[in-house]
Amino acid sequence: MREDHNMSSRNQINESSTNANPFEQTAIFRIARLNSQITACNDLLSRVGELEEKRAALAREEGRLAEKEQEIDRQHAEQLGEVEKDLSSAKETLAKAENNVRQLRDLHTKLKERHEALNLGQLWREDLDYVALAIEEQTRNQAEQLSQAETDAAGTQNQIDSLTDTIQSDEVEFQSLESELELFSQGELPDRYLRPVEIAKKNATDNQDKKIRELREKRDSLDKHCSKLQLEISNLDGKLRKLESNDSELKQVSSKGVFNRLGSSAWWGSFATDYAKQAQDVSLKKAQYLQDLKEHQRQLLAANTDVETAMSERARIIEAAEMAERTCQYEVCQSTATSLPQKIKEKKAQLLTLETKMASSVRDIEVIKEALQHLRDQTAEKSRQELIRQIETALDKSSSNINAADIDVNHAKDGVVECTSSINKLRDSLSTEKSAVIQSMNAQLEELRQSVTSTEETLLKEAQNFGIDVSSSDIHGSINERRSELISELEEQQGGSKLNDEESYDQESYGRNRTENIDQFGSMGQESAEVMGNVYLDFLKNEDDNQDASGRTYPGLRSQMAELRRSLGRELFPDSSDSEDLLSIFMDTFFPEGVTQSYYISNLSVRADQPYLSIRPQIIGPRLERLLPRGRTIAVCGRLWDNQRDVDNPVFLVQRILEMSHSVGRPFELLVSGFVFRQSQNVYPGFKRQDNVLSNEFITKLPPISVDTRDRLQDWRAYLDWRERLVHARLVGLRYIDVNVLEDGRVRFLTVCESKEGFDQVRRTLRNDELYAYGLNYSQDPWQFEYNDRHRGRGAELGDFAGQDEDVENPGDSDIEGLPWDNPFFSHIYFRLPEDDQNEFDGILNNGGTVVEAARQYLNGVHSNGFLALSVVGDISLVRRQRTELQQLQEQSGYAPFLSSYLFDIQAANEPLELKSIPEGQWLQSSLNDDQRLAVQKMISTPDLAMVQGPPGTGKTTMIAEATWQYVHEGKKVLLVSQASLAVNNVLERMAQIPAIRAIRLSRRERKNEREHPYSRERALETYYRSIADTCKNRTLNVWSNADCRIKELSDWVASFDFVSSDLSSLRDKAEKLKKERLSLKEELAQLRETDELSRSVDKQKNDIQAFREFIKGGVTYSGSVTDQTLTAFYNLIISVFDRLPDETGIRVNTLWRQPDYGSSLERTRYAVEALLNWRKAVEFKPQILGDIERLRSTDGDSVLSPEVELRLAELQRKLDQTQKAMETDASKVSEWQSIQKEIRDVKRKGTGLDRETYSRLLNVPDSQILRALTSSDTSRAEVIVLLEKLHDILCKTESAISNGIGVISRDIETQLDAMTVVEADKSQLRRLEGEFRHITERQKEITSEISSKEKRLSEIIVKRSKNERSVDLAHINLSDFRAKAIQELNDYESQINQSKAFRESWEDLLEKWVKDLTDENTVRCDQDNFLSTYINACNVVGVTCTENRRTLEDAGHTWFDAVIVDEVSKATPTEIIMPLMMARTAILVGDHRQLPPLFKEHEGSWEEAVADQEESPDEDQNTDSELTAENFDRFKRMVTSSLFKEHFENAPDSLKSFLFTQYRMHPQIMRVVNQFYENRLKCGLVDPDGRQPDSDPKGHRVHGLTLIGEKSQQYIVPERHVAWLDSTVDPFRKPHHERRDLGTSKVNELECVLIAKTLCDIELSSREQGYGTNGKARKEVGIVTFYGRQVRAIRDAIRRIQATRNMRFNAIEYDINTVDRYQGQERPIILVSMVRNPPFRLSQRANTAQFERINVAFSRAQELLIIAGAKDVFCKYPVFLPNLDRPGTKKVEVYRYIIDEIQRNGGLWSSDYIVSPQEYEILLPPGFSSQRSSGRRNKNKNDRRGRK
Repeated sequence: MREDHNMSSRNQINESSTNANPFEQTAIFRIARLNSQITACNDLLSRVGELEEKRAALAREEGRLAEKEQEIDRQHAEQLGEVEKDLSSAKETLAKAENNVRQLRDLHTKLKERHEALNLGQLWREDLDYVALAIEEQTRNQAEQLSQAETDAAGTQNQIDSLTDTIQSDEVEFQSLESELELFSQGELPDRYLRPVEIAKKNATDNQDKKIRELREKRDSLDKHCSKLQLEISNLDGKLRKLESNDSELKQVSSKGVFNRLGSSAWWGSFATDYAKQAQDVSLKKAQYLQDLKEHQRQLLAANTDVETAMSERARIIEAAEMAERTCQYEVCQSTATSLPQKIKEKKAQLLTLETKMASSVRDIEVIKEALQHLRDQTAEKSRQELIRQIETALDKSSSNINAADIDVNHAKDGVVECTSSINKLRDSLSTEKSAVIQSMNAQLEELRQSVTSTEETLLKEAQNFGIDVSSSDIHGSINERRSELISELEEQQGGSKLNDEESYDQESYGRNRTENIDQFGSMGQESAEVMGNVYLDFLKNEDDNQDASGRTYPGLRSQMAELRRSLGRELFPDSSDSEDLLSIFMDTFFPEGVTQSYYISNLSVRADQPYLSIRPQIIGPRLERLLPRGRTIAVCGRLWDNQRDVDNPVFLVQRILEMSHSVGRPFELLVSGFVFRQSQNVYPGFKRQDNVLSNEFITKLPPISVDTRDRLQDWRAYLDWRERLVHARLVGLRYIDVNVLEDGRVRFLTVCESKEGFDQVRRTLRNDELYAYGLNYSQDPWQFEYNDRHRGRGAELGDFAGQDEDVENPGDSDIEGLPWDNPFFSHIYFRLPEDDQNEFDGILNNGGTVVEAARQYLNGVHSNGFLALSVVGDISLVRRQRTELQQLQEQSGYAPFLSSYLFDIQAANEPLELKSIPEGQWLQSSLNDDQRLAVQKMISTPDLAMVQGPPGTGKTTMIAEATWQYVHEGKKVLLVSQASLAVNNVLERMAQIPAIRAIRLSRRERKNEREHPYSRERALETYYRSIADTCKNRTLNVWSNADCRIKELSDWVASFDFVSSDLSSLRDKAEKLKKERLSLKEELAQLRETDELSRSVDKQKNDIQAFREFIKGGVTYSGSVTDQTLTAFYNLIISVFDRLPDETGIRVNTLWRQPDYGSSLERTRYAVEALLNWRKAVEFKPQILGDIERLRSTDGDSVLSPEVELRLAELQRKLDQTQKAMETDASKVSEWQSIQKEIRDVKRKGTGLDRETYSRLLNVPDSQILRALTSSDTSRAEVIVLLEKLHDILCKTESAISNGIGVISRDIETQLDAMTVVEADKSQLRRLEGEFRHITERQKEITSEISSKEKRLSEIIVKRSKNERSVDLAHINLSDFRAKAIQELNDYESQINQSKAFRESWEDLLEKWVKDLTDENTVRCDQDNFLSTYINACNVVGVTCTENRRTLEDAGHTWFDAVIVDEVSKATPTEIIMPLMMARTAILVGDHRQLPPLFKEHEGSWEEAVADQEESPDEDQNTDSELTAENFDRFKRMVTSSLFKEHFENAPDSLKSFLFTQYRMHPQIMRVVNQFYENRLKCGLVDPDGRQPDSDPKGHRVHGLTLIGEKSQQYIVPERHVAWLDSTVDPFRKPHHERRDLGTSKVNELECVLIAKTLCDIELSSREQGYGTNGKARKEVGIVTFYGRQVRAIRDAIRRIQATRNMRFNAIEYDINTVDRYQGQERPIILVSMVRNPPFRLSQRANTAQFERINVAFSRAQELLIIAGAKDVFCKYPVFLPNLDRPGTKKVEVYRYIIDEIQRNGGLWSSDYIVSPQEYEILLPPGFSSQRSSGRRNKNKNDRRGRK
């Protein structure tokens, strides 16, 4: 607090004493005093406003506290919910694990029980199925043989049966034929031939009758024709008589001369001639008719004769035909009877053959059955033993599974415990966190309350000191009243006083007296100022633009103000016009001359000896607030001038004017209050400047802007020094005196050095991947390498080191003139050609060129002698530029004045007051998700710094392009920066069609491929012109032409719509009319059809009844249905009789009909027919019964047997007795005795008098007593006769009853038939109506088809208008409204065209010509030469890399930017991003600190990898003098292993950082792998990655569709699998395989090279099947990623070898190979990753494949398919110390094990022998590498050391 010098009242101020200083009486003093007092009032008013703002801020903060507390509760609830979800998941996992254990134990118990049962010979159901299946498999052939044999036997038996039946039938037929021949001989006609003879007789009769009928018809026709002719002749006679009469009358008239008197003789002549001619014609016609009559009468006479002859011959002809047919039938019968015996004989011989074959087949079947049974028994036992073994194996596996499951249960329990503990800890930590936040906010609130109270008290006190009586409720009004009084007094003084020479004063006297009078007016109201005095500013020196010695222009203060006006628009000084001097307005407003003001002053330089100051107003009161954008202020920056002679009396030289965020004073700022003097040094020379605020003491007291920045910059200077030493340590070279290319493509250099020891010192350098061949001027000494800093010539790139030959003899033919050494050491060094040169070399040889020609192509770019050395020019220049940038940052903060404060302390950066809202129509890309939109809003709202964390595929480039557009939309200039050129190019390409963006891609050395970029120097103007032309076309010209086209389209559409809809309406009317007609016709037709159907039904019923009557009377069969009346009668009269037969006789003919109403009419009819047919079969047995009765009656004795059977039985009984006696002495007779016994039984069974088989068909009741009695040998003959007579009698009685019943039924049927009458339908009327109905129906179909066609056409018309619809339903569309909308749109377009008609007529041609000129190549070429520099200077988007030289931007006229966006910032160190950060007001850092860290070597590896190379190198390869040691690494670890982005992101407040977690690149399976690095927070934004939805966008599909088949026919990749791991731990021989490191520090894994090459071939084959590379389908893109440059070359070699081995070219795929560092920012559909590392020794934790960032980048490049080749066992053992995403700290996670487990669970883990066979693996290994060695190191022998020969 300064002393209080304020005056108490206006009177006190105006009091003057006689002893007062004369200066105080001057007008200028009084005016200055009044100005000071007015300024004090203004200050009080501003501070009143400040007080109100603080009060409002207090209210806001109190509300914010409540909101914050609610937000914390919500966030804590979400966090607890997530952890509780994890707990639930852990519990669920535990439950699943325990359930799995239970299931496994149950399964184990069942397996044991099953095993015991199998040992006991007991089979379970599943075992029975297994055994049955095994038996079926083993006995299939034998079973088929048995089946075939049985089939053959059955076929043979069928043939035998068929042949037997045929022979029997033929024999019966022969007997019948003999009988018929006998009848023929007796003159009788057998019944069989009656029908043919009758047919022949009938045919002859019909033919004769037809002939007679035709003759009669002919006769009648002739008779009619004769009558007709006679009538015609009679008519002609009458006509002739009439004509003759007329002729006679005319002649009489003529004779009287009547016509002569009339003068018409010609008329008479014509009449006379006509009658004569007609009479003549009639006479001729009559004569012709008479002739015809005569001829017809003759024909009639002949016809009568023919009729009489035919009638007389009719009987004779019929009789002759009958006799001829009888003769023919006799001949047929005789012929058949003659040939039939021979056929019977042949068939019997055939039957004998078949019976022999049948016996053989039966024997074969028995043999096969025995063998089959034996095989079944063997197979069953073998299967049982196999089951026992399987179950024992399953028991072992089950035990292992149970153990593993128990482990999983334990792990799950641990997980539950851990989650429970985590929840408790989280609750505690959240509670603590909430308490801390609330406490902190309460403290801030309390501080704000105290500040409000203090400010209010201070204002009241100052106002009272000023003589103003105020209260806390009306401070503003009282002060404003006092201010008005002072202004009135000032106007009086200025109006009534004039300065004269005596009142002029010098600065010295004023300065001398000012201290004495400071208590009166010095700095009233500036109580908080720490320093008071005068402030001297010089705006004139840098008022205009300046140029340095090189011609670069630096904008002056006027240009800077104009640029601020351009950037801020009319928000800056809104009342001023563009023509006014903005610099003058700014000076008068912010730094008014001779007025006391309060300012914040800070030293932006980190160096105390070179201050670089910033001055900004303390208060933005109402007056300034109206002139500035809200929340912004303007500051000036510059250095102290003229302070060499007097350090306490400098002038502030204003160098920059910039706008910034207004805020309270920062810790490094001091508040000063002083009079402003802004004249030049000439006006205020040093001897006149007094009481200078900017004294040396004041500058020394200024707080450092950032102590942390100063200390960190010291560390970075040390780091740059270390890196420069590293670069110089690589500045070694080897002199070569000869170079040539060998036949195998290797380049051989003949080198020379002083000694072998000198050669050993540079030997390691020769194996470096960055070696070049330079000319002699690359070294200061022509023989001993000394880097020449003044020369930056280009060298020839060399490929991989390929060996060396030492101790080469002194070559006599080499150029060694001037060699300074007496005993030099010569050696041959071999290198491979670089990749491109090798391809060109091979191409020349393949095209027939010679090695000399191919070598010349490469050697043309190589110096014939020079030095082999590393290219370090770029490294040295970069280190020097970075050191310069650090120096500049130390001296001044750059365009962002407070950059030094927050460069290394994110907490010091300002937060945005609020986020800028972006209207929906202002988004360049409306498809951005919510996270991306929020990130863009934070980016454009932040005052100092914002950061975006974007994992792979989350749309960082899209978001950067959007933010760039938003900045440009606000009129700001943007600098795009990245560590990689590709990232910058990608962002610029996204904005190539936006004319508001004037972009340029600047680079001091453009690569060849960069020259084709749309915004390269060569193409930027063309791109800009094209964007303007396209925009002009799209927004104006195309709008007009589209409107014209649209009007035409709408007019055509309306016309088509009207035409089709009119036709459709007409067709619908016709259809409705036809529908009504058809309905009426259908009703009429239905009535007629009903009548006709009834008639036909009655006819059918009559026919069925008649047929049934015919059937019951003796018909063969019946299949219809009869009436219930007939069926009832049939049941009562017939069925009831049948039902008595079973009990009386044992005969059952009714087997189905049990009840009168049983079943439907049709079923009962069928039952009746079947019963009657069965009865007829029974009646057929009557002759058999009578025959048996007669035979038995004629037999003597009581036996029923025939005499022959009795004799046979007696003989058999005698043999039986003899055999029985012989059995007493001979046991072998037993079988003979049994055979005789069997024969006796058979004779008795078959030898009865009655045939059992015959009577069993008749007596079909089961266990019939009559059948048993009739067929038993025990029944006497008399009993049999009685039974047969009884049976015959019952059959006869039954037959009589049935006959009577049939008669009754027949009469009943006749009665029914008589009663069946029906009215017949009018058939003609029915046919007519049916024809009309068909016609109307067909017409309806035609109309419906036409309506459908019209509706389809109308639907197409409507769809054409509704382009977003594929089809429409006309039923749901109001066509009138639809047409009205089209008409309205048409009218709108016509109105639009009419409104712009005048403008269009005036400008259309001009605009078209302008667009044509913009796209004309000549225009672009001309303007490229004349206006490119102008365009570059006017660009508002500039893209460069981090390592670009600042002068590249400055030479292009870009010395500052509103914002810089740094992409992939995690790869950059602070020294690399300092330059772009210093050139912009606002910095946006975009990256992912979980991807690649900052690089050490440009081609591969980080700083850690470089140290790891040193640690893992064999002792003989290590460079003991290198600066690259673990100690130095540990010293600079913080700088070289992590980025500034990571440090800031972990500590930044939420308002300054954003997350992007929705990725659109990878398939979800690949994302789950990558998600292990992101705490599983990545989400898939692809709607349909598998392409299963037919309407989904193909751009969102991630379907590779490949099926890769490896060895053992295994499909290791299928379309559903998107991630696979090919394990390279062991080779296909199952031997361990290790990496090798034979040349340099890079590593090679030959097994993985082979796996990658083989997989690539499989992808090629599968892609061919998918059609890639043919028929216009682009080739499939495949990326191969590895971590070492040597591995890149080794993979290329392996691919060449497999292509040569298989004679294969890749036509379906396009692949590229590179290190992971080159792949960041890229993506491919398919990615193959070679992990390389599998050392035989301990792998350093610094190895690049041990760094999760590199693995993350490699894996996340894949879109559709990721295939990893790596040693599973190596990576499973590696834990990763994974940093937290958004907060400090790390955690140990087994990421790689989780990844491999995930892949293995999905079936994607494969060993190398499933991918490549051992034989092919051996072939594909490089020469000199043996698969027999387990280690990957080459043998160190002499030949290997010297390279290939």
